[in-house]
Formats: sequence, C-alpha cells, structure tokens
Amino acid sequence: PRSRSAQKRRSVSTAALASSSAAVAGRHWTRQSSCGRQNSMYKRSFGVLLALVAAFSGDAKEFDGESLEGDLTERIQVDFAVRLYNASDSVGFGANSRSGDIMPLWPHAALSDLSSKAAVVVSSRDFEPSMLREWRTNGNVGGVVLLDDGPQSFLDEEGRQTSPGGRTAAQSSVPAPALEPFDSAYVWNPFGSGVAYEDLGIPMVLVEGTDGARLGEYADDNEEVGLDGSRVWKADFNFYFGRPGRDSKECLEWVEGGSRSPRCAPLGGQSAWGLFGPPDSRPKVLAMANMDATALFHERASGANAAAATIAAMLTAADLLADSGVDLDAMPLQIGFALFQGEKWGRIGSRAFAADISNFTCLHDAPAGAGLQGGPGACLDPIHPSGAFRNLSIAEMKYLFAVEQIGRTSSPTGPLYLHSPDAPGDFAVLQNISDLADGMTGSVANGVVGQGILPPTPISSVANAAQETGQAAPKSIVIAGFNGSYIDGAFDSVNDVEDRISADAVNRAAILLARSLLLASADGQGEFADATRVTTVINGSAADSQELLDCLTQDWGCALMSSAYTQGFANLGAYLGGVTLSPSLPDPPTFYTSIIQATFGGQPVVQHQGDGQTALYGRFPSSEGNFSLDR
Repeated sequence: PRSRSAQKRRSVSTAALASSSAAVAGRHWTRQSSCGRQNSMYKRSFGVLLALVAAFSGDAKEFDGESLEGDLTERIQVDFAVRLYNASDSVGFGANSRSGDIMPLWPHAALSDLSSKAAVVVSSRDFEPSMLREWRTNGNVGGVVLLDDGPQSFLDEEGRQTSPGGRTAAQSSVPAPALEPFDSAYVWNPFGSGVAYEDLGIPMVLVEGTDGARLGEYADDNEEVGLDGSRVWKADFNFYFGRPGRDSKECLEWVEGGSRSPRCAPLGGQSAWGLFGPPDSRPKVLAMANMDATALFHERASGANAAAATIAAMLTAADLLADSGVDLDAMPLQIGFALFQGEKWGRIGSRAFAADISNFTCLHDAPAGAGLQGGPGACLDPIHPSGAFRNLSIAEMKYLFAVEQIGRTSSPTGPLYLHSPDAPGDFAVLQNISDLADGMTGSVANGVVGQGILPPTPISSVANAAQETGQAAPKSIVIAGFNGSYIDGAFDSVNDVEDRISADAVNRAAILLARSLLLASADGQGEFADATRVTTVINGSAADSQELLDCLTQDWGCALMSSAYTQGFANLGAYLGGVTLSPSLPDPPTFYTSIIQATFGGQPVVQHQGDGQTALYGRFPSSEGNFSLDR
C-alpha cells in the first residue's frame, strides 16, 4: 500500500531497521494485529458475583441478572488470552459481546453434568490445549478460567507432551505454504497442537494464587447447589477483542464518524541489525534469530528457550568476535547480526527486512542537512530516518546462520546440531564440524543436512525473497539443540521458563556461532580458512552467557542491560530538547511480540498541520513541499 495510512505503519529507527506488520502487506500474505486498542501488555480484571436472594442487609445490592455492580462484586486480577487478526481471519480468544459475557462458574471435572452455558474452571495441571477445541464445540462452555496452580501439564489423553504451536512451518511461523522456501510439510514440532493459530471463539483467563484457589471453590459450590439454586457464583468476562472472523485490514482501516479510527495495533515492534564496520562492498555472512516468543497468555510468554537463549547466544557471539583480536575489516566477507520481532506471527520482522533489502523504493529522499539522525540514505516517503539498509542487498548475502532453541539439549553436554539444506561439500563449516567443536564441553554433529529442509527461522524469509526475485538462495545453516525434530515440549508455551535452560548450552552455541562466522567470513582464504586456527582465537566460558541470561529472563533493569540503554535514552532526550526519558519495563519480562505505532510504539512519523487539524503520517510526499526538521 502507498497511502499515508498504510505507510504510517512502516518504521526505521536511527540505529536499527524496524519492521511493522503492514510493512510487507502489499507483497506478502500476512498482516497480524492485536485487537481492540488493548494489547497483551495490560492486565484487566473480571468480576465475580455472589448472588443471594436474601441474607444481606437492605443496603446490599442484589444481582439484577445483567450488571455486576455494588457490594456483591469482587474484582479479580487476571492474565487474559487475546484475539488477533491476520489478512484473512482471526485467531485467539475473546468475549464476543461489547457488554461482556456473564456466566456461572463450573468445575471442569463435572463438565459432563453441565446442561447450560457456564465458564469452565480447570487446573493448570489438568489442562491440555486440545481441550479448547472440545470446549469450542460444546455449546455449554462459554468461557475458560485456568487456575495457575502449577506447571501447565500440556499432556494429552494418552500422556504425550503437547504445546499450543503448530507442527510444521506451514502451520505456525508462516501464513501460507507458498511463503516457505523449504519443505513446509516437514514435522519439526511433534508436540504441536496448532490451537494457537485458531480462533477458539470463547474468552479465557489465567488466575494466580489465592484468587485462583477461591474461584475453584466457587465452581465447586455451584456444582453442589446447582445453577438454579439461590446462591450462584457468576463471572463477568468484561473484555472485548472484536468479533471473530474479521481480518486485520478491516480492523486497521476502521472508520467511525467519518474519520479513520483503527481498532487494532499492528504487531511488529522494532527489529535490529548491525555489521562489523559500516556496510561496504564485501559479500555478507549474517547471523539471524528471532527475539520474540509466544504463549496462549501473551503476558506469560517468558520465552526462555524460544527467545532469551537465542538473544544471549547472538550477543555473546558478537562479543567473542569483537574480543578475538582478529582484524574483521580485513576478512573477505563482512560479518553481521540481525534480531527480528514478530517472527511468531508470519515472520513479520524478517520478511519486512528481506523485502526492504530486495525491492525497497524511496519516493522522496531526505535532502542533505535535513536534520535526521540517520545520515545518508534517509527517506521521507515512506519515512525511514536511517537509510543504512539501502546499502544491503539479497545478492550480497553469501552465507546465513541462525540459532534456534539452543538453551536446551538432549543432555547437559548433549550435542548441538547443524542443519542445512545444502550438502556438506558445499559448505566449509559443515566439512570442519569436528574441528569447530574443539575444546567445547559438548559435542557438535550434523543434523538434517543436504535434503533441502531447514527448521523455521528468519533464514526462510531471505531465501523466499531470493526466490521471488530470481536469485539463488544464500548457503544456510541453523544451529539448534535438536536433531530431526524439536525436543522441547514447552516451546511457545507458558512453561518455557529459565530453570529449564542451560547457560552452558547457550555459551556453547555462542562459541560455535562465532567460530562458524569467522570461518565462513574467510571464504576459503587466509589463515582463518583453517578451522583449527579459528578455535584458537574464539573461546569463552558459561559465565559469559549466565549474567545476560539472568537479565533477559528476570530483570531488564539489571546493571548489564541498563548500562546499554541508559545512554541511548539520555541521547534521545537531549536530541528532543532536554526531555527526560526512561523505558517502561515489563515485570516479569515477557518476550511477546511488540506493537508498532506512533508515539510510544517506536514508529517515526511526520506531523501535518492544516485546516485547524493536526495528524500524524508515515510519509512526507515530495508534493508537500520542502522538508525541515522541527523538534
């Protein structure tokens, strides 16, 4: 799309490429959006009512059957599952009435005795994702209250581990098989149930601690006296995430009272990439990974193995290369790193990045001296304060690496695996795998190699863009903690927490990644074309990753992380004229996909004033006249 409203959802920050959900809508299938002007970073409460015909003093308000108000009402803090929209449909959960859904509580253990609409109360220990499909088709289940009383078992009726995610690339991380350049039907996730990518049509909440225990007791009370009794506990699910079956285009282009009034916030957030040195003419070897995670309850997307481990491995590898003493500017290939947002929802970040470096068109270049911090290449239509990405291209991407689920291996010293669609003879890293593992606490082995198959990672976005533009896909490797299929049944669930991953495994992956990047950057030339020589300059200990893992999974305000972002906020505040800025940090940390929007969403916009109105747009067309920066 080239309208102002569409381009408003594209973004580049001064230091990093930012990818928004709508960035590739005109070229690709998906546009994912969180619905209802709420996003998953907010908590809401739902009311619980004890309705008594008598036994209260005259000033107590009895339940009128419709409104949960007055002194018979309790407010319970919850985490809720939300509804999302994509380009053709919706997924997730939500109340289906703007006024909320009021219904009695009922224990899951007595579901077979339920004869009218109620909210089922179930223990996390008894919950399995496929139950949601059964409840959706059961006309008496109007909502779900999940008690946070232990790890969610996610065991099916036969005792097998399951997870909410999809089994194949086509079912999960891409919106359609046509966008998957590798085998989209290969089952990488044997635990996947796929419910995370369906619209279940009912609201669902997660309740902690004593509140949860109390709700369980209320449901048991209702079963004991019956729903027709004089004393019935009812819940009001008073959050509305839009009707099921709409699509993101309709939600984002919503018009009310003659004015555009979006009912969704586009997913996407900020993605980041960087090179050792400014972009030059050398071919590139790029390490890539996602930095987001997902779960049925988005605030609980702790993503220890799905996100934190990969981020820690990437940053540790970059640090090992920087401290190696090797003159990286003299290597035949230029090394870079990229971390992408929105990968759990159609690879939003990496697909936007791949589209921009393959066919980006700027309709209005920023004039020299315009005041934008991004330097040369900044674009005004659409607005990209930094044009650094315009110095990259698909054609110069020679080797791609990705890390995926490396925080958990089959045993404490279990092997890390290298997966590649290419044959071992086509890739020096695959040929020298045993040498690259020298001195590491665990082994390294080839996984699925030479079969045209690759686990779902951001590599797929670049390979797909290469195919679309008639170019050969770069040689690719995924470093993973699994061999032929995932071994982590908690992947993409609330159970993906820090105590299930190993700092040693993360550190081993970081060392292997750094060594592989250095060997690949030699491209068969010079002393570092020898894998044994590479191992002498790239080494590290688990302590290199442990502090970073603790920060990522426990406290984003830790000294290590705050030392990185404090100066950035100070610089931005000074640039804006002495404004004091500080980050808003989730507690506990969550890696759920960010949204992209103006003001607080990291989206650069230009403010248009005229006819007594002020509006924000994501583009400044040349037809608008000369541009000057007004801070």
